[in-house]
Amino acid sequence: MPDRVSDISDPLNRLTESQRRAVTILGQSVLVSAAAGAGKTTVLAERCADLVCRQRCRVDELLVVTFTDAAAGEMRMRIEAVIRRELEKNPADGFLNEQLHLLDAANISTIHAFCKSLIQRWFPQAGVDPQAAVLSGEEAELLRREVLDGFFVELYEGQDELAEAFRRWVDDYGGGNDYKMIGLVLDLHGYLGSLADPEQWLAMSRRQLDPTDGDGLAGRLHSLQRDRIMHALQGLGTYAGQQAALIRRCWPIAADRADNLDEFIDDLGGWWKTLHDGPAETWETVAEAIRQYGWTKANGRPRKISAEEKAAFDAALDVRNKVKELFEKKVAKQICAFSAAEYAEGLERIRPYVDTLIRLVTEFEERYQAAKAARAAVDFNDLQRFACRLLCVDGDPNRPSEVARQMQRQFRYVLVDEFQDIDPLQEAILRLVSRESADPPEGNLFAVGDIKQSIYRFRLAEPDLFANRAERFANDAAAGALIFLRENFRSRPELIEAVNFIFQGLMSRAFGGSDYDERARLVAGKTFPPAVGAPVFDRPAVELHLLEPVTARNRPTRDDDDNLEQDESPADEMELEALEREAYLIGRRIQYWMGDNPGKQRYHLADKPADAGGPPDLRPLEYKDIVILLRSMPHKADPIADVLRRMGIPVHVERGDDNLDSTEFNDCVSLLRVLDNQQQDIPLAAAMRGPLLGGRFSESDLLEIRLADRTLPFHEAVRKYAVAGPDRNLRERLEVFLARLDRYRRRIQRAPVAEALWEIIEASDYPAYVAGLPDGMRRREHLVRLHELARQFGHFSRQGLRRFLRFLDDLVASDQSWKQPSGGSAEDNLVRIMTIHTSKGLEFPVVILADLSKRFNLTDTRQSVLVDRKFGLAMQAADPEKRIYYPTLIHQLAAEHVHRESLAEELRVLYVALTRAREHLMLVGRYDPGKAATLRGGQVEGDGPHVLSTLELETATNPLDWLIPVIASGPGRLVAWPGENRPSPEVLFEVHTHDRAATDEWRIPPAEETGRYEQLVRLADLRPLPDDEPRAPDGAADELIDFISGRYPALELTALPARVAVSELKRRWEALHDPDEQRRPSPRPATPARPLFVSEKPSDDPAARGTATHRFLQLVDLARPCDLDDLREQCRRMNADGRLGRHETSMVMLEAAAWFFETELGRRVREAAARVRREIAFISRILPQDYDRDARGRDNADVILIRGMIDLLLEGDKHLEIVDFKTDRIETDACPARARDYQTQIRTYAKALANIYRRDVTSCFLVFLHARRIIEMERE
Repeated sequence: MPDRVSDISDPLNRLTESQRRAVTILGQSVLVSAAAGAGKTTVLAERCADLVCRQRCRVDELLVVTFTDAAAGEMRMRIEAVIRRELEKNPADGFLNEQLHLLDAANISTIHAFCKSLIQRWFPQAGVDPQAAVLSGEEAELLRREVLDGFFVELYEGQDELAEAFRRWVDDYGGGNDYKMIGLVLDLHGYLGSLADPEQWLAMSRRQLDPTDGDGLAGRLHSLQRDRIMHALQGLGTYAGQQAALIRRCWPIAADRADNLDEFIDDLGGWWKTLHDGPAETWETVAEAIRQYGWTKANGRPRKISAEEKAAFDAALDVRNKVKELFEKKVAKQICAFSAAEYAEGLERIRPYVDTLIRLVTEFEERYQAAKAARAAVDFNDLQRFACRLLCVDGDPNRPSEVARQMQRQFRYVLVDEFQDIDPLQEAILRLVSRESADPPEGNLFAVGDIKQSIYRFRLAEPDLFANRAERFANDAAAGALIFLRENFRSRPELIEAVNFIFQGLMSRAFGGSDYDERARLVAGKTFPPAVGAPVFDRPAVELHLLEPVTARNRPTRDDDDNLEQDESPADEMELEALEREAYLIGRRIQYWMGDNPGKQRYHLADKPADAGGPPDLRPLEYKDIVILLRSMPHKADPIADVLRRMGIPVHVERGDDNLDSTEFNDCVSLLRVLDNQQQDIPLAAAMRGPLLGGRFSESDLLEIRLADRTLPFHEAVRKYAVAGPDRNLRERLEVFLARLDRYRRRIQRAPVAEALWEIIEASDYPAYVAGLPDGMRRREHLVRLHELARQFGHFSRQGLRRFLRFLDDLVASDQSWKQPSGGSAEDNLVRIMTIHTSKGLEFPVVILADLSKRFNLTDTRQSVLVDRKFGLAMQAADPEKRIYYPTLIHQLAAEHVHRESLAEELRVLYVALTRAREHLMLVGRYDPGKAATLRGGQVEGDGPHVLSTLELETATNPLDWLIPVIASGPGRLVAWPGENRPSPEVLFEVHTHDRAATDEWRIPPAEETGRYEQLVRLADLRPLPDDEPRAPDGAADELIDFISGRYPALELTALPARVAVSELKRRWEALHDPDEQRRPSPRPATPARPLFVSEKPSDDPAARGTATHRFLQLVDLARPCDLDDLREQCRRMNADGRLGRHETSMVMLEAAAWFFETELGRRVREAAARVRREIAFISRILPQDYDRDARGRDNADVILIRGMIDLLLEGDKHLEIVDFKTDRIETDACPARARDYQTQIRTYAKALANIYRRDVTSCFLVFLHARRIIEMERE
């Protein structure tokens, strides 16, 4: 157990020694490698609070970056709780009171939010309009595709060199279809957006293919090939040796197969020595020998042997042939497939295509930026790129700008959560705002994360940034401190021991990103109560269930095999059948834990202690304590949930995402397509078959319409039949259908898409219709989500039904899924099904990891064009005449790298899944029991796990290929196998195998209960319930009706804003206190203002003049003379070092500023420069009735936050003075009247600062710069 200090009066004493060190260490950068369940969020929050409470660091001197907005909110609450805890000890601490009130305005946010605030603050230097809209991810993607479509149209029509190169690329790599090119350009564009220096990466991609560049692939071809072959030979030799030993242990009668492998190993060693001792060019000779290699023919098996001995010979031969297959596939036919000349020719062949692709994406980026500028908008990626450009000089991320230096002076400490999930661009931004890039450098960057839980490679996260930083700190203590948090405060010690055993055999720095050594091994940090009269989850900690796969050979014939749906294949049917068997097994285990066992006792779990600091109590297991984790949800979660429901187990599928392809989605979209263009036959037929317009035409109806006139397109045949069709009933129904269609078409042309869509859906009672279908609630959620997509589209800059349909088409084409509301909460007593990614950061008492035989998704490695961080743009060579692609050296290298990186991430995903459990872990998958037994019998028993070789790791096809060899290597005291003696008291793993004979006997409940159908019909008809139907207690129905129809008691509070600016509050209060006060209409310009980032001339806008003057007064050096000449010089220098834009300098009211500094107040400000604070952002609170006289809060939490910015604060020992600058262009005599307009604002400022600083505000001054007049305001 971790060492903790027994005296908990000091909060830090509740932490472990390593946690305390992470919280309190100062004077250098820190990287905290926090294992699963190690309390990294607590450490980060405690460090922030320690810096504020003990080191007296102001909260506005902290920059805290989190991965999500929710994490930022949680971090803010945790810091607030710690500060309040300290204030309870010393309520009179004015500094902590001030920090508590400033906390809401502290820089605790995601990296995107920080970048946005940075750009808004320095918008002239960033070249961005501060009011520019930030496009949502969906609108940005739609705009990208529209811009790219337009670009491609021009290229098809163009006659310049780029257009010709583009068409040649489409012909040679797309087979005349540009679909592949669209996805490639968009993917490459998105990838470049994650780089700190994309131009450098593109230049590297070109240099890789330059035959004259010594650092290119052509210049390094011989050394690269030699190293590749040596690495492959070494890995294959190790694996072949393991397999030879396996044959000798398991099947000694077939030892000649092992002798055959020994000969092969000798040959591998000879080739390796030749490459090692000779020049690099020797690889070609070795490669030729490898291609021509002939295996020694294995001896035939003896004739007169038993069936068991025959099986041994066959099994040994299979092992030998597996080695041979790997050698031929991975080495002979891949690494050694081409000569040096062929490799060089391939690189030269793809060179012009790579250049074309780079030119296309560069031109596309320019067009996309122009499209956003025309809309005065930026996307999320722009926030990061513009911020990085703002922070560095000439785009060099290693040269901080003056803005970066100011950020370094502002932030004493930079703290980053989830550092393992950042990309290179984000890392550059954080490094630039930290003092690590200052001159001289100073370590103030505190980062926390766990590379073993880096699972967001698809979001372009780069775990090597964490790994490289850890290595640097480990090798050079002066560079920074590396602290490991190993103590796990989540899981049972037995479970931790099992997880350590597994990953000790799987994870390493080369595969997974981290050596699983003593620093990475988890240590139990939580105690669990012993079992007292009820079963608990102790040992075994992990149960592994292996079901024999369902194959065409062993699958029994089913009566309905001939009636499969058209889009179902026998393979799909077998997969579904196998998944249902897994689900049934899971259901049986859940029922067993819930009390359906010989002892009829429900399992118990550790609950929260009854007394703080005491041992945890036991409580019965509930369904909500169980979670089923899947690698992916589509086509997996629903079949599992369906079987569990049939078994009487309540279950909820956490729909973090869901596919767009559903019946209700297609019904609505088909109708929208017809409303957009009625000359679309297939959507029209779909709309007629669907219920949305009330037609519900049958297949026979459609056939009759079609046969009435086969010469016309279907849409014309429909209208013709509605006029002159022979069947009167059908004709009248068509007339009603077409009338509704025309009416809704007119409606959708005049109304927003979302409004018209929901009107159609509600008018047809479609929600009630889909609710009556299987999984009706989920289908209703689909309709609501489709409407939400339409509402979201309503905020896009350009509207229209056709553009909305394009938006939906792009979502489908990009295989994106929509976010679904959960529909359940953690408090509902339901078994939950979710993805492993969704579970990250969560914990559950019992975790079931299902579908472990799912193959890894490695499709990226098989693409003809790869985008790789290490090797650049890697393409296969295309032969247009033969219409084939063949590998190139760069494509092979990139594919191998992507393959390794993809599998390494899959291993980290597995680590995340296995570390979610608190008490028990169940693993389920399909695996040949005989193969598992072979692995078990072939292991040399020892205390530690079998460490998989690189080849074993890289040739795995699913997680079981990793898990079973490691678990099978465990000693008998740790692993219990079927048929073995009673498990030892130390057992960690319990393996269960289920062959087809056993699983065929399982009886999964039928999908529908026919007896229930009649009861449902009676309910629908509102007939009396049968006598044996269970009834609710008396009064329960009335309570339910009252609950549904009741009025929310605080309904008026739901209409109030959560936050409001002081300026808005001023107008509100004036209207409240003076009923005759009429809000003055704000004049709107005749034409919209030209965005600042495209303006060429200074604006005469009063707001721009005020912004520039306030910015100047914030930056002016008060220690200088501050006369007119000096202010002009300071303004010039601010422009030169980038703190003021060129246009801003011309708008600063320099003469007025010089006048102010000559006044008595101005002189006092200059003399007290050390105690002057400028541009103070604050957030305070008011009661609901202060905003709306009819509103009343229900408790102390019902408040409205007000936010504002104070220009200048003059601090005295026991008092404060506020100075607010006004740039209004008014005459001197009008100042008193205008000052009264600001009375509410100034009083709010004074009240907020008095609460924050715990000091009286003695004076408030309004400085009218244009009128040259200072007015002291009344404070009450």
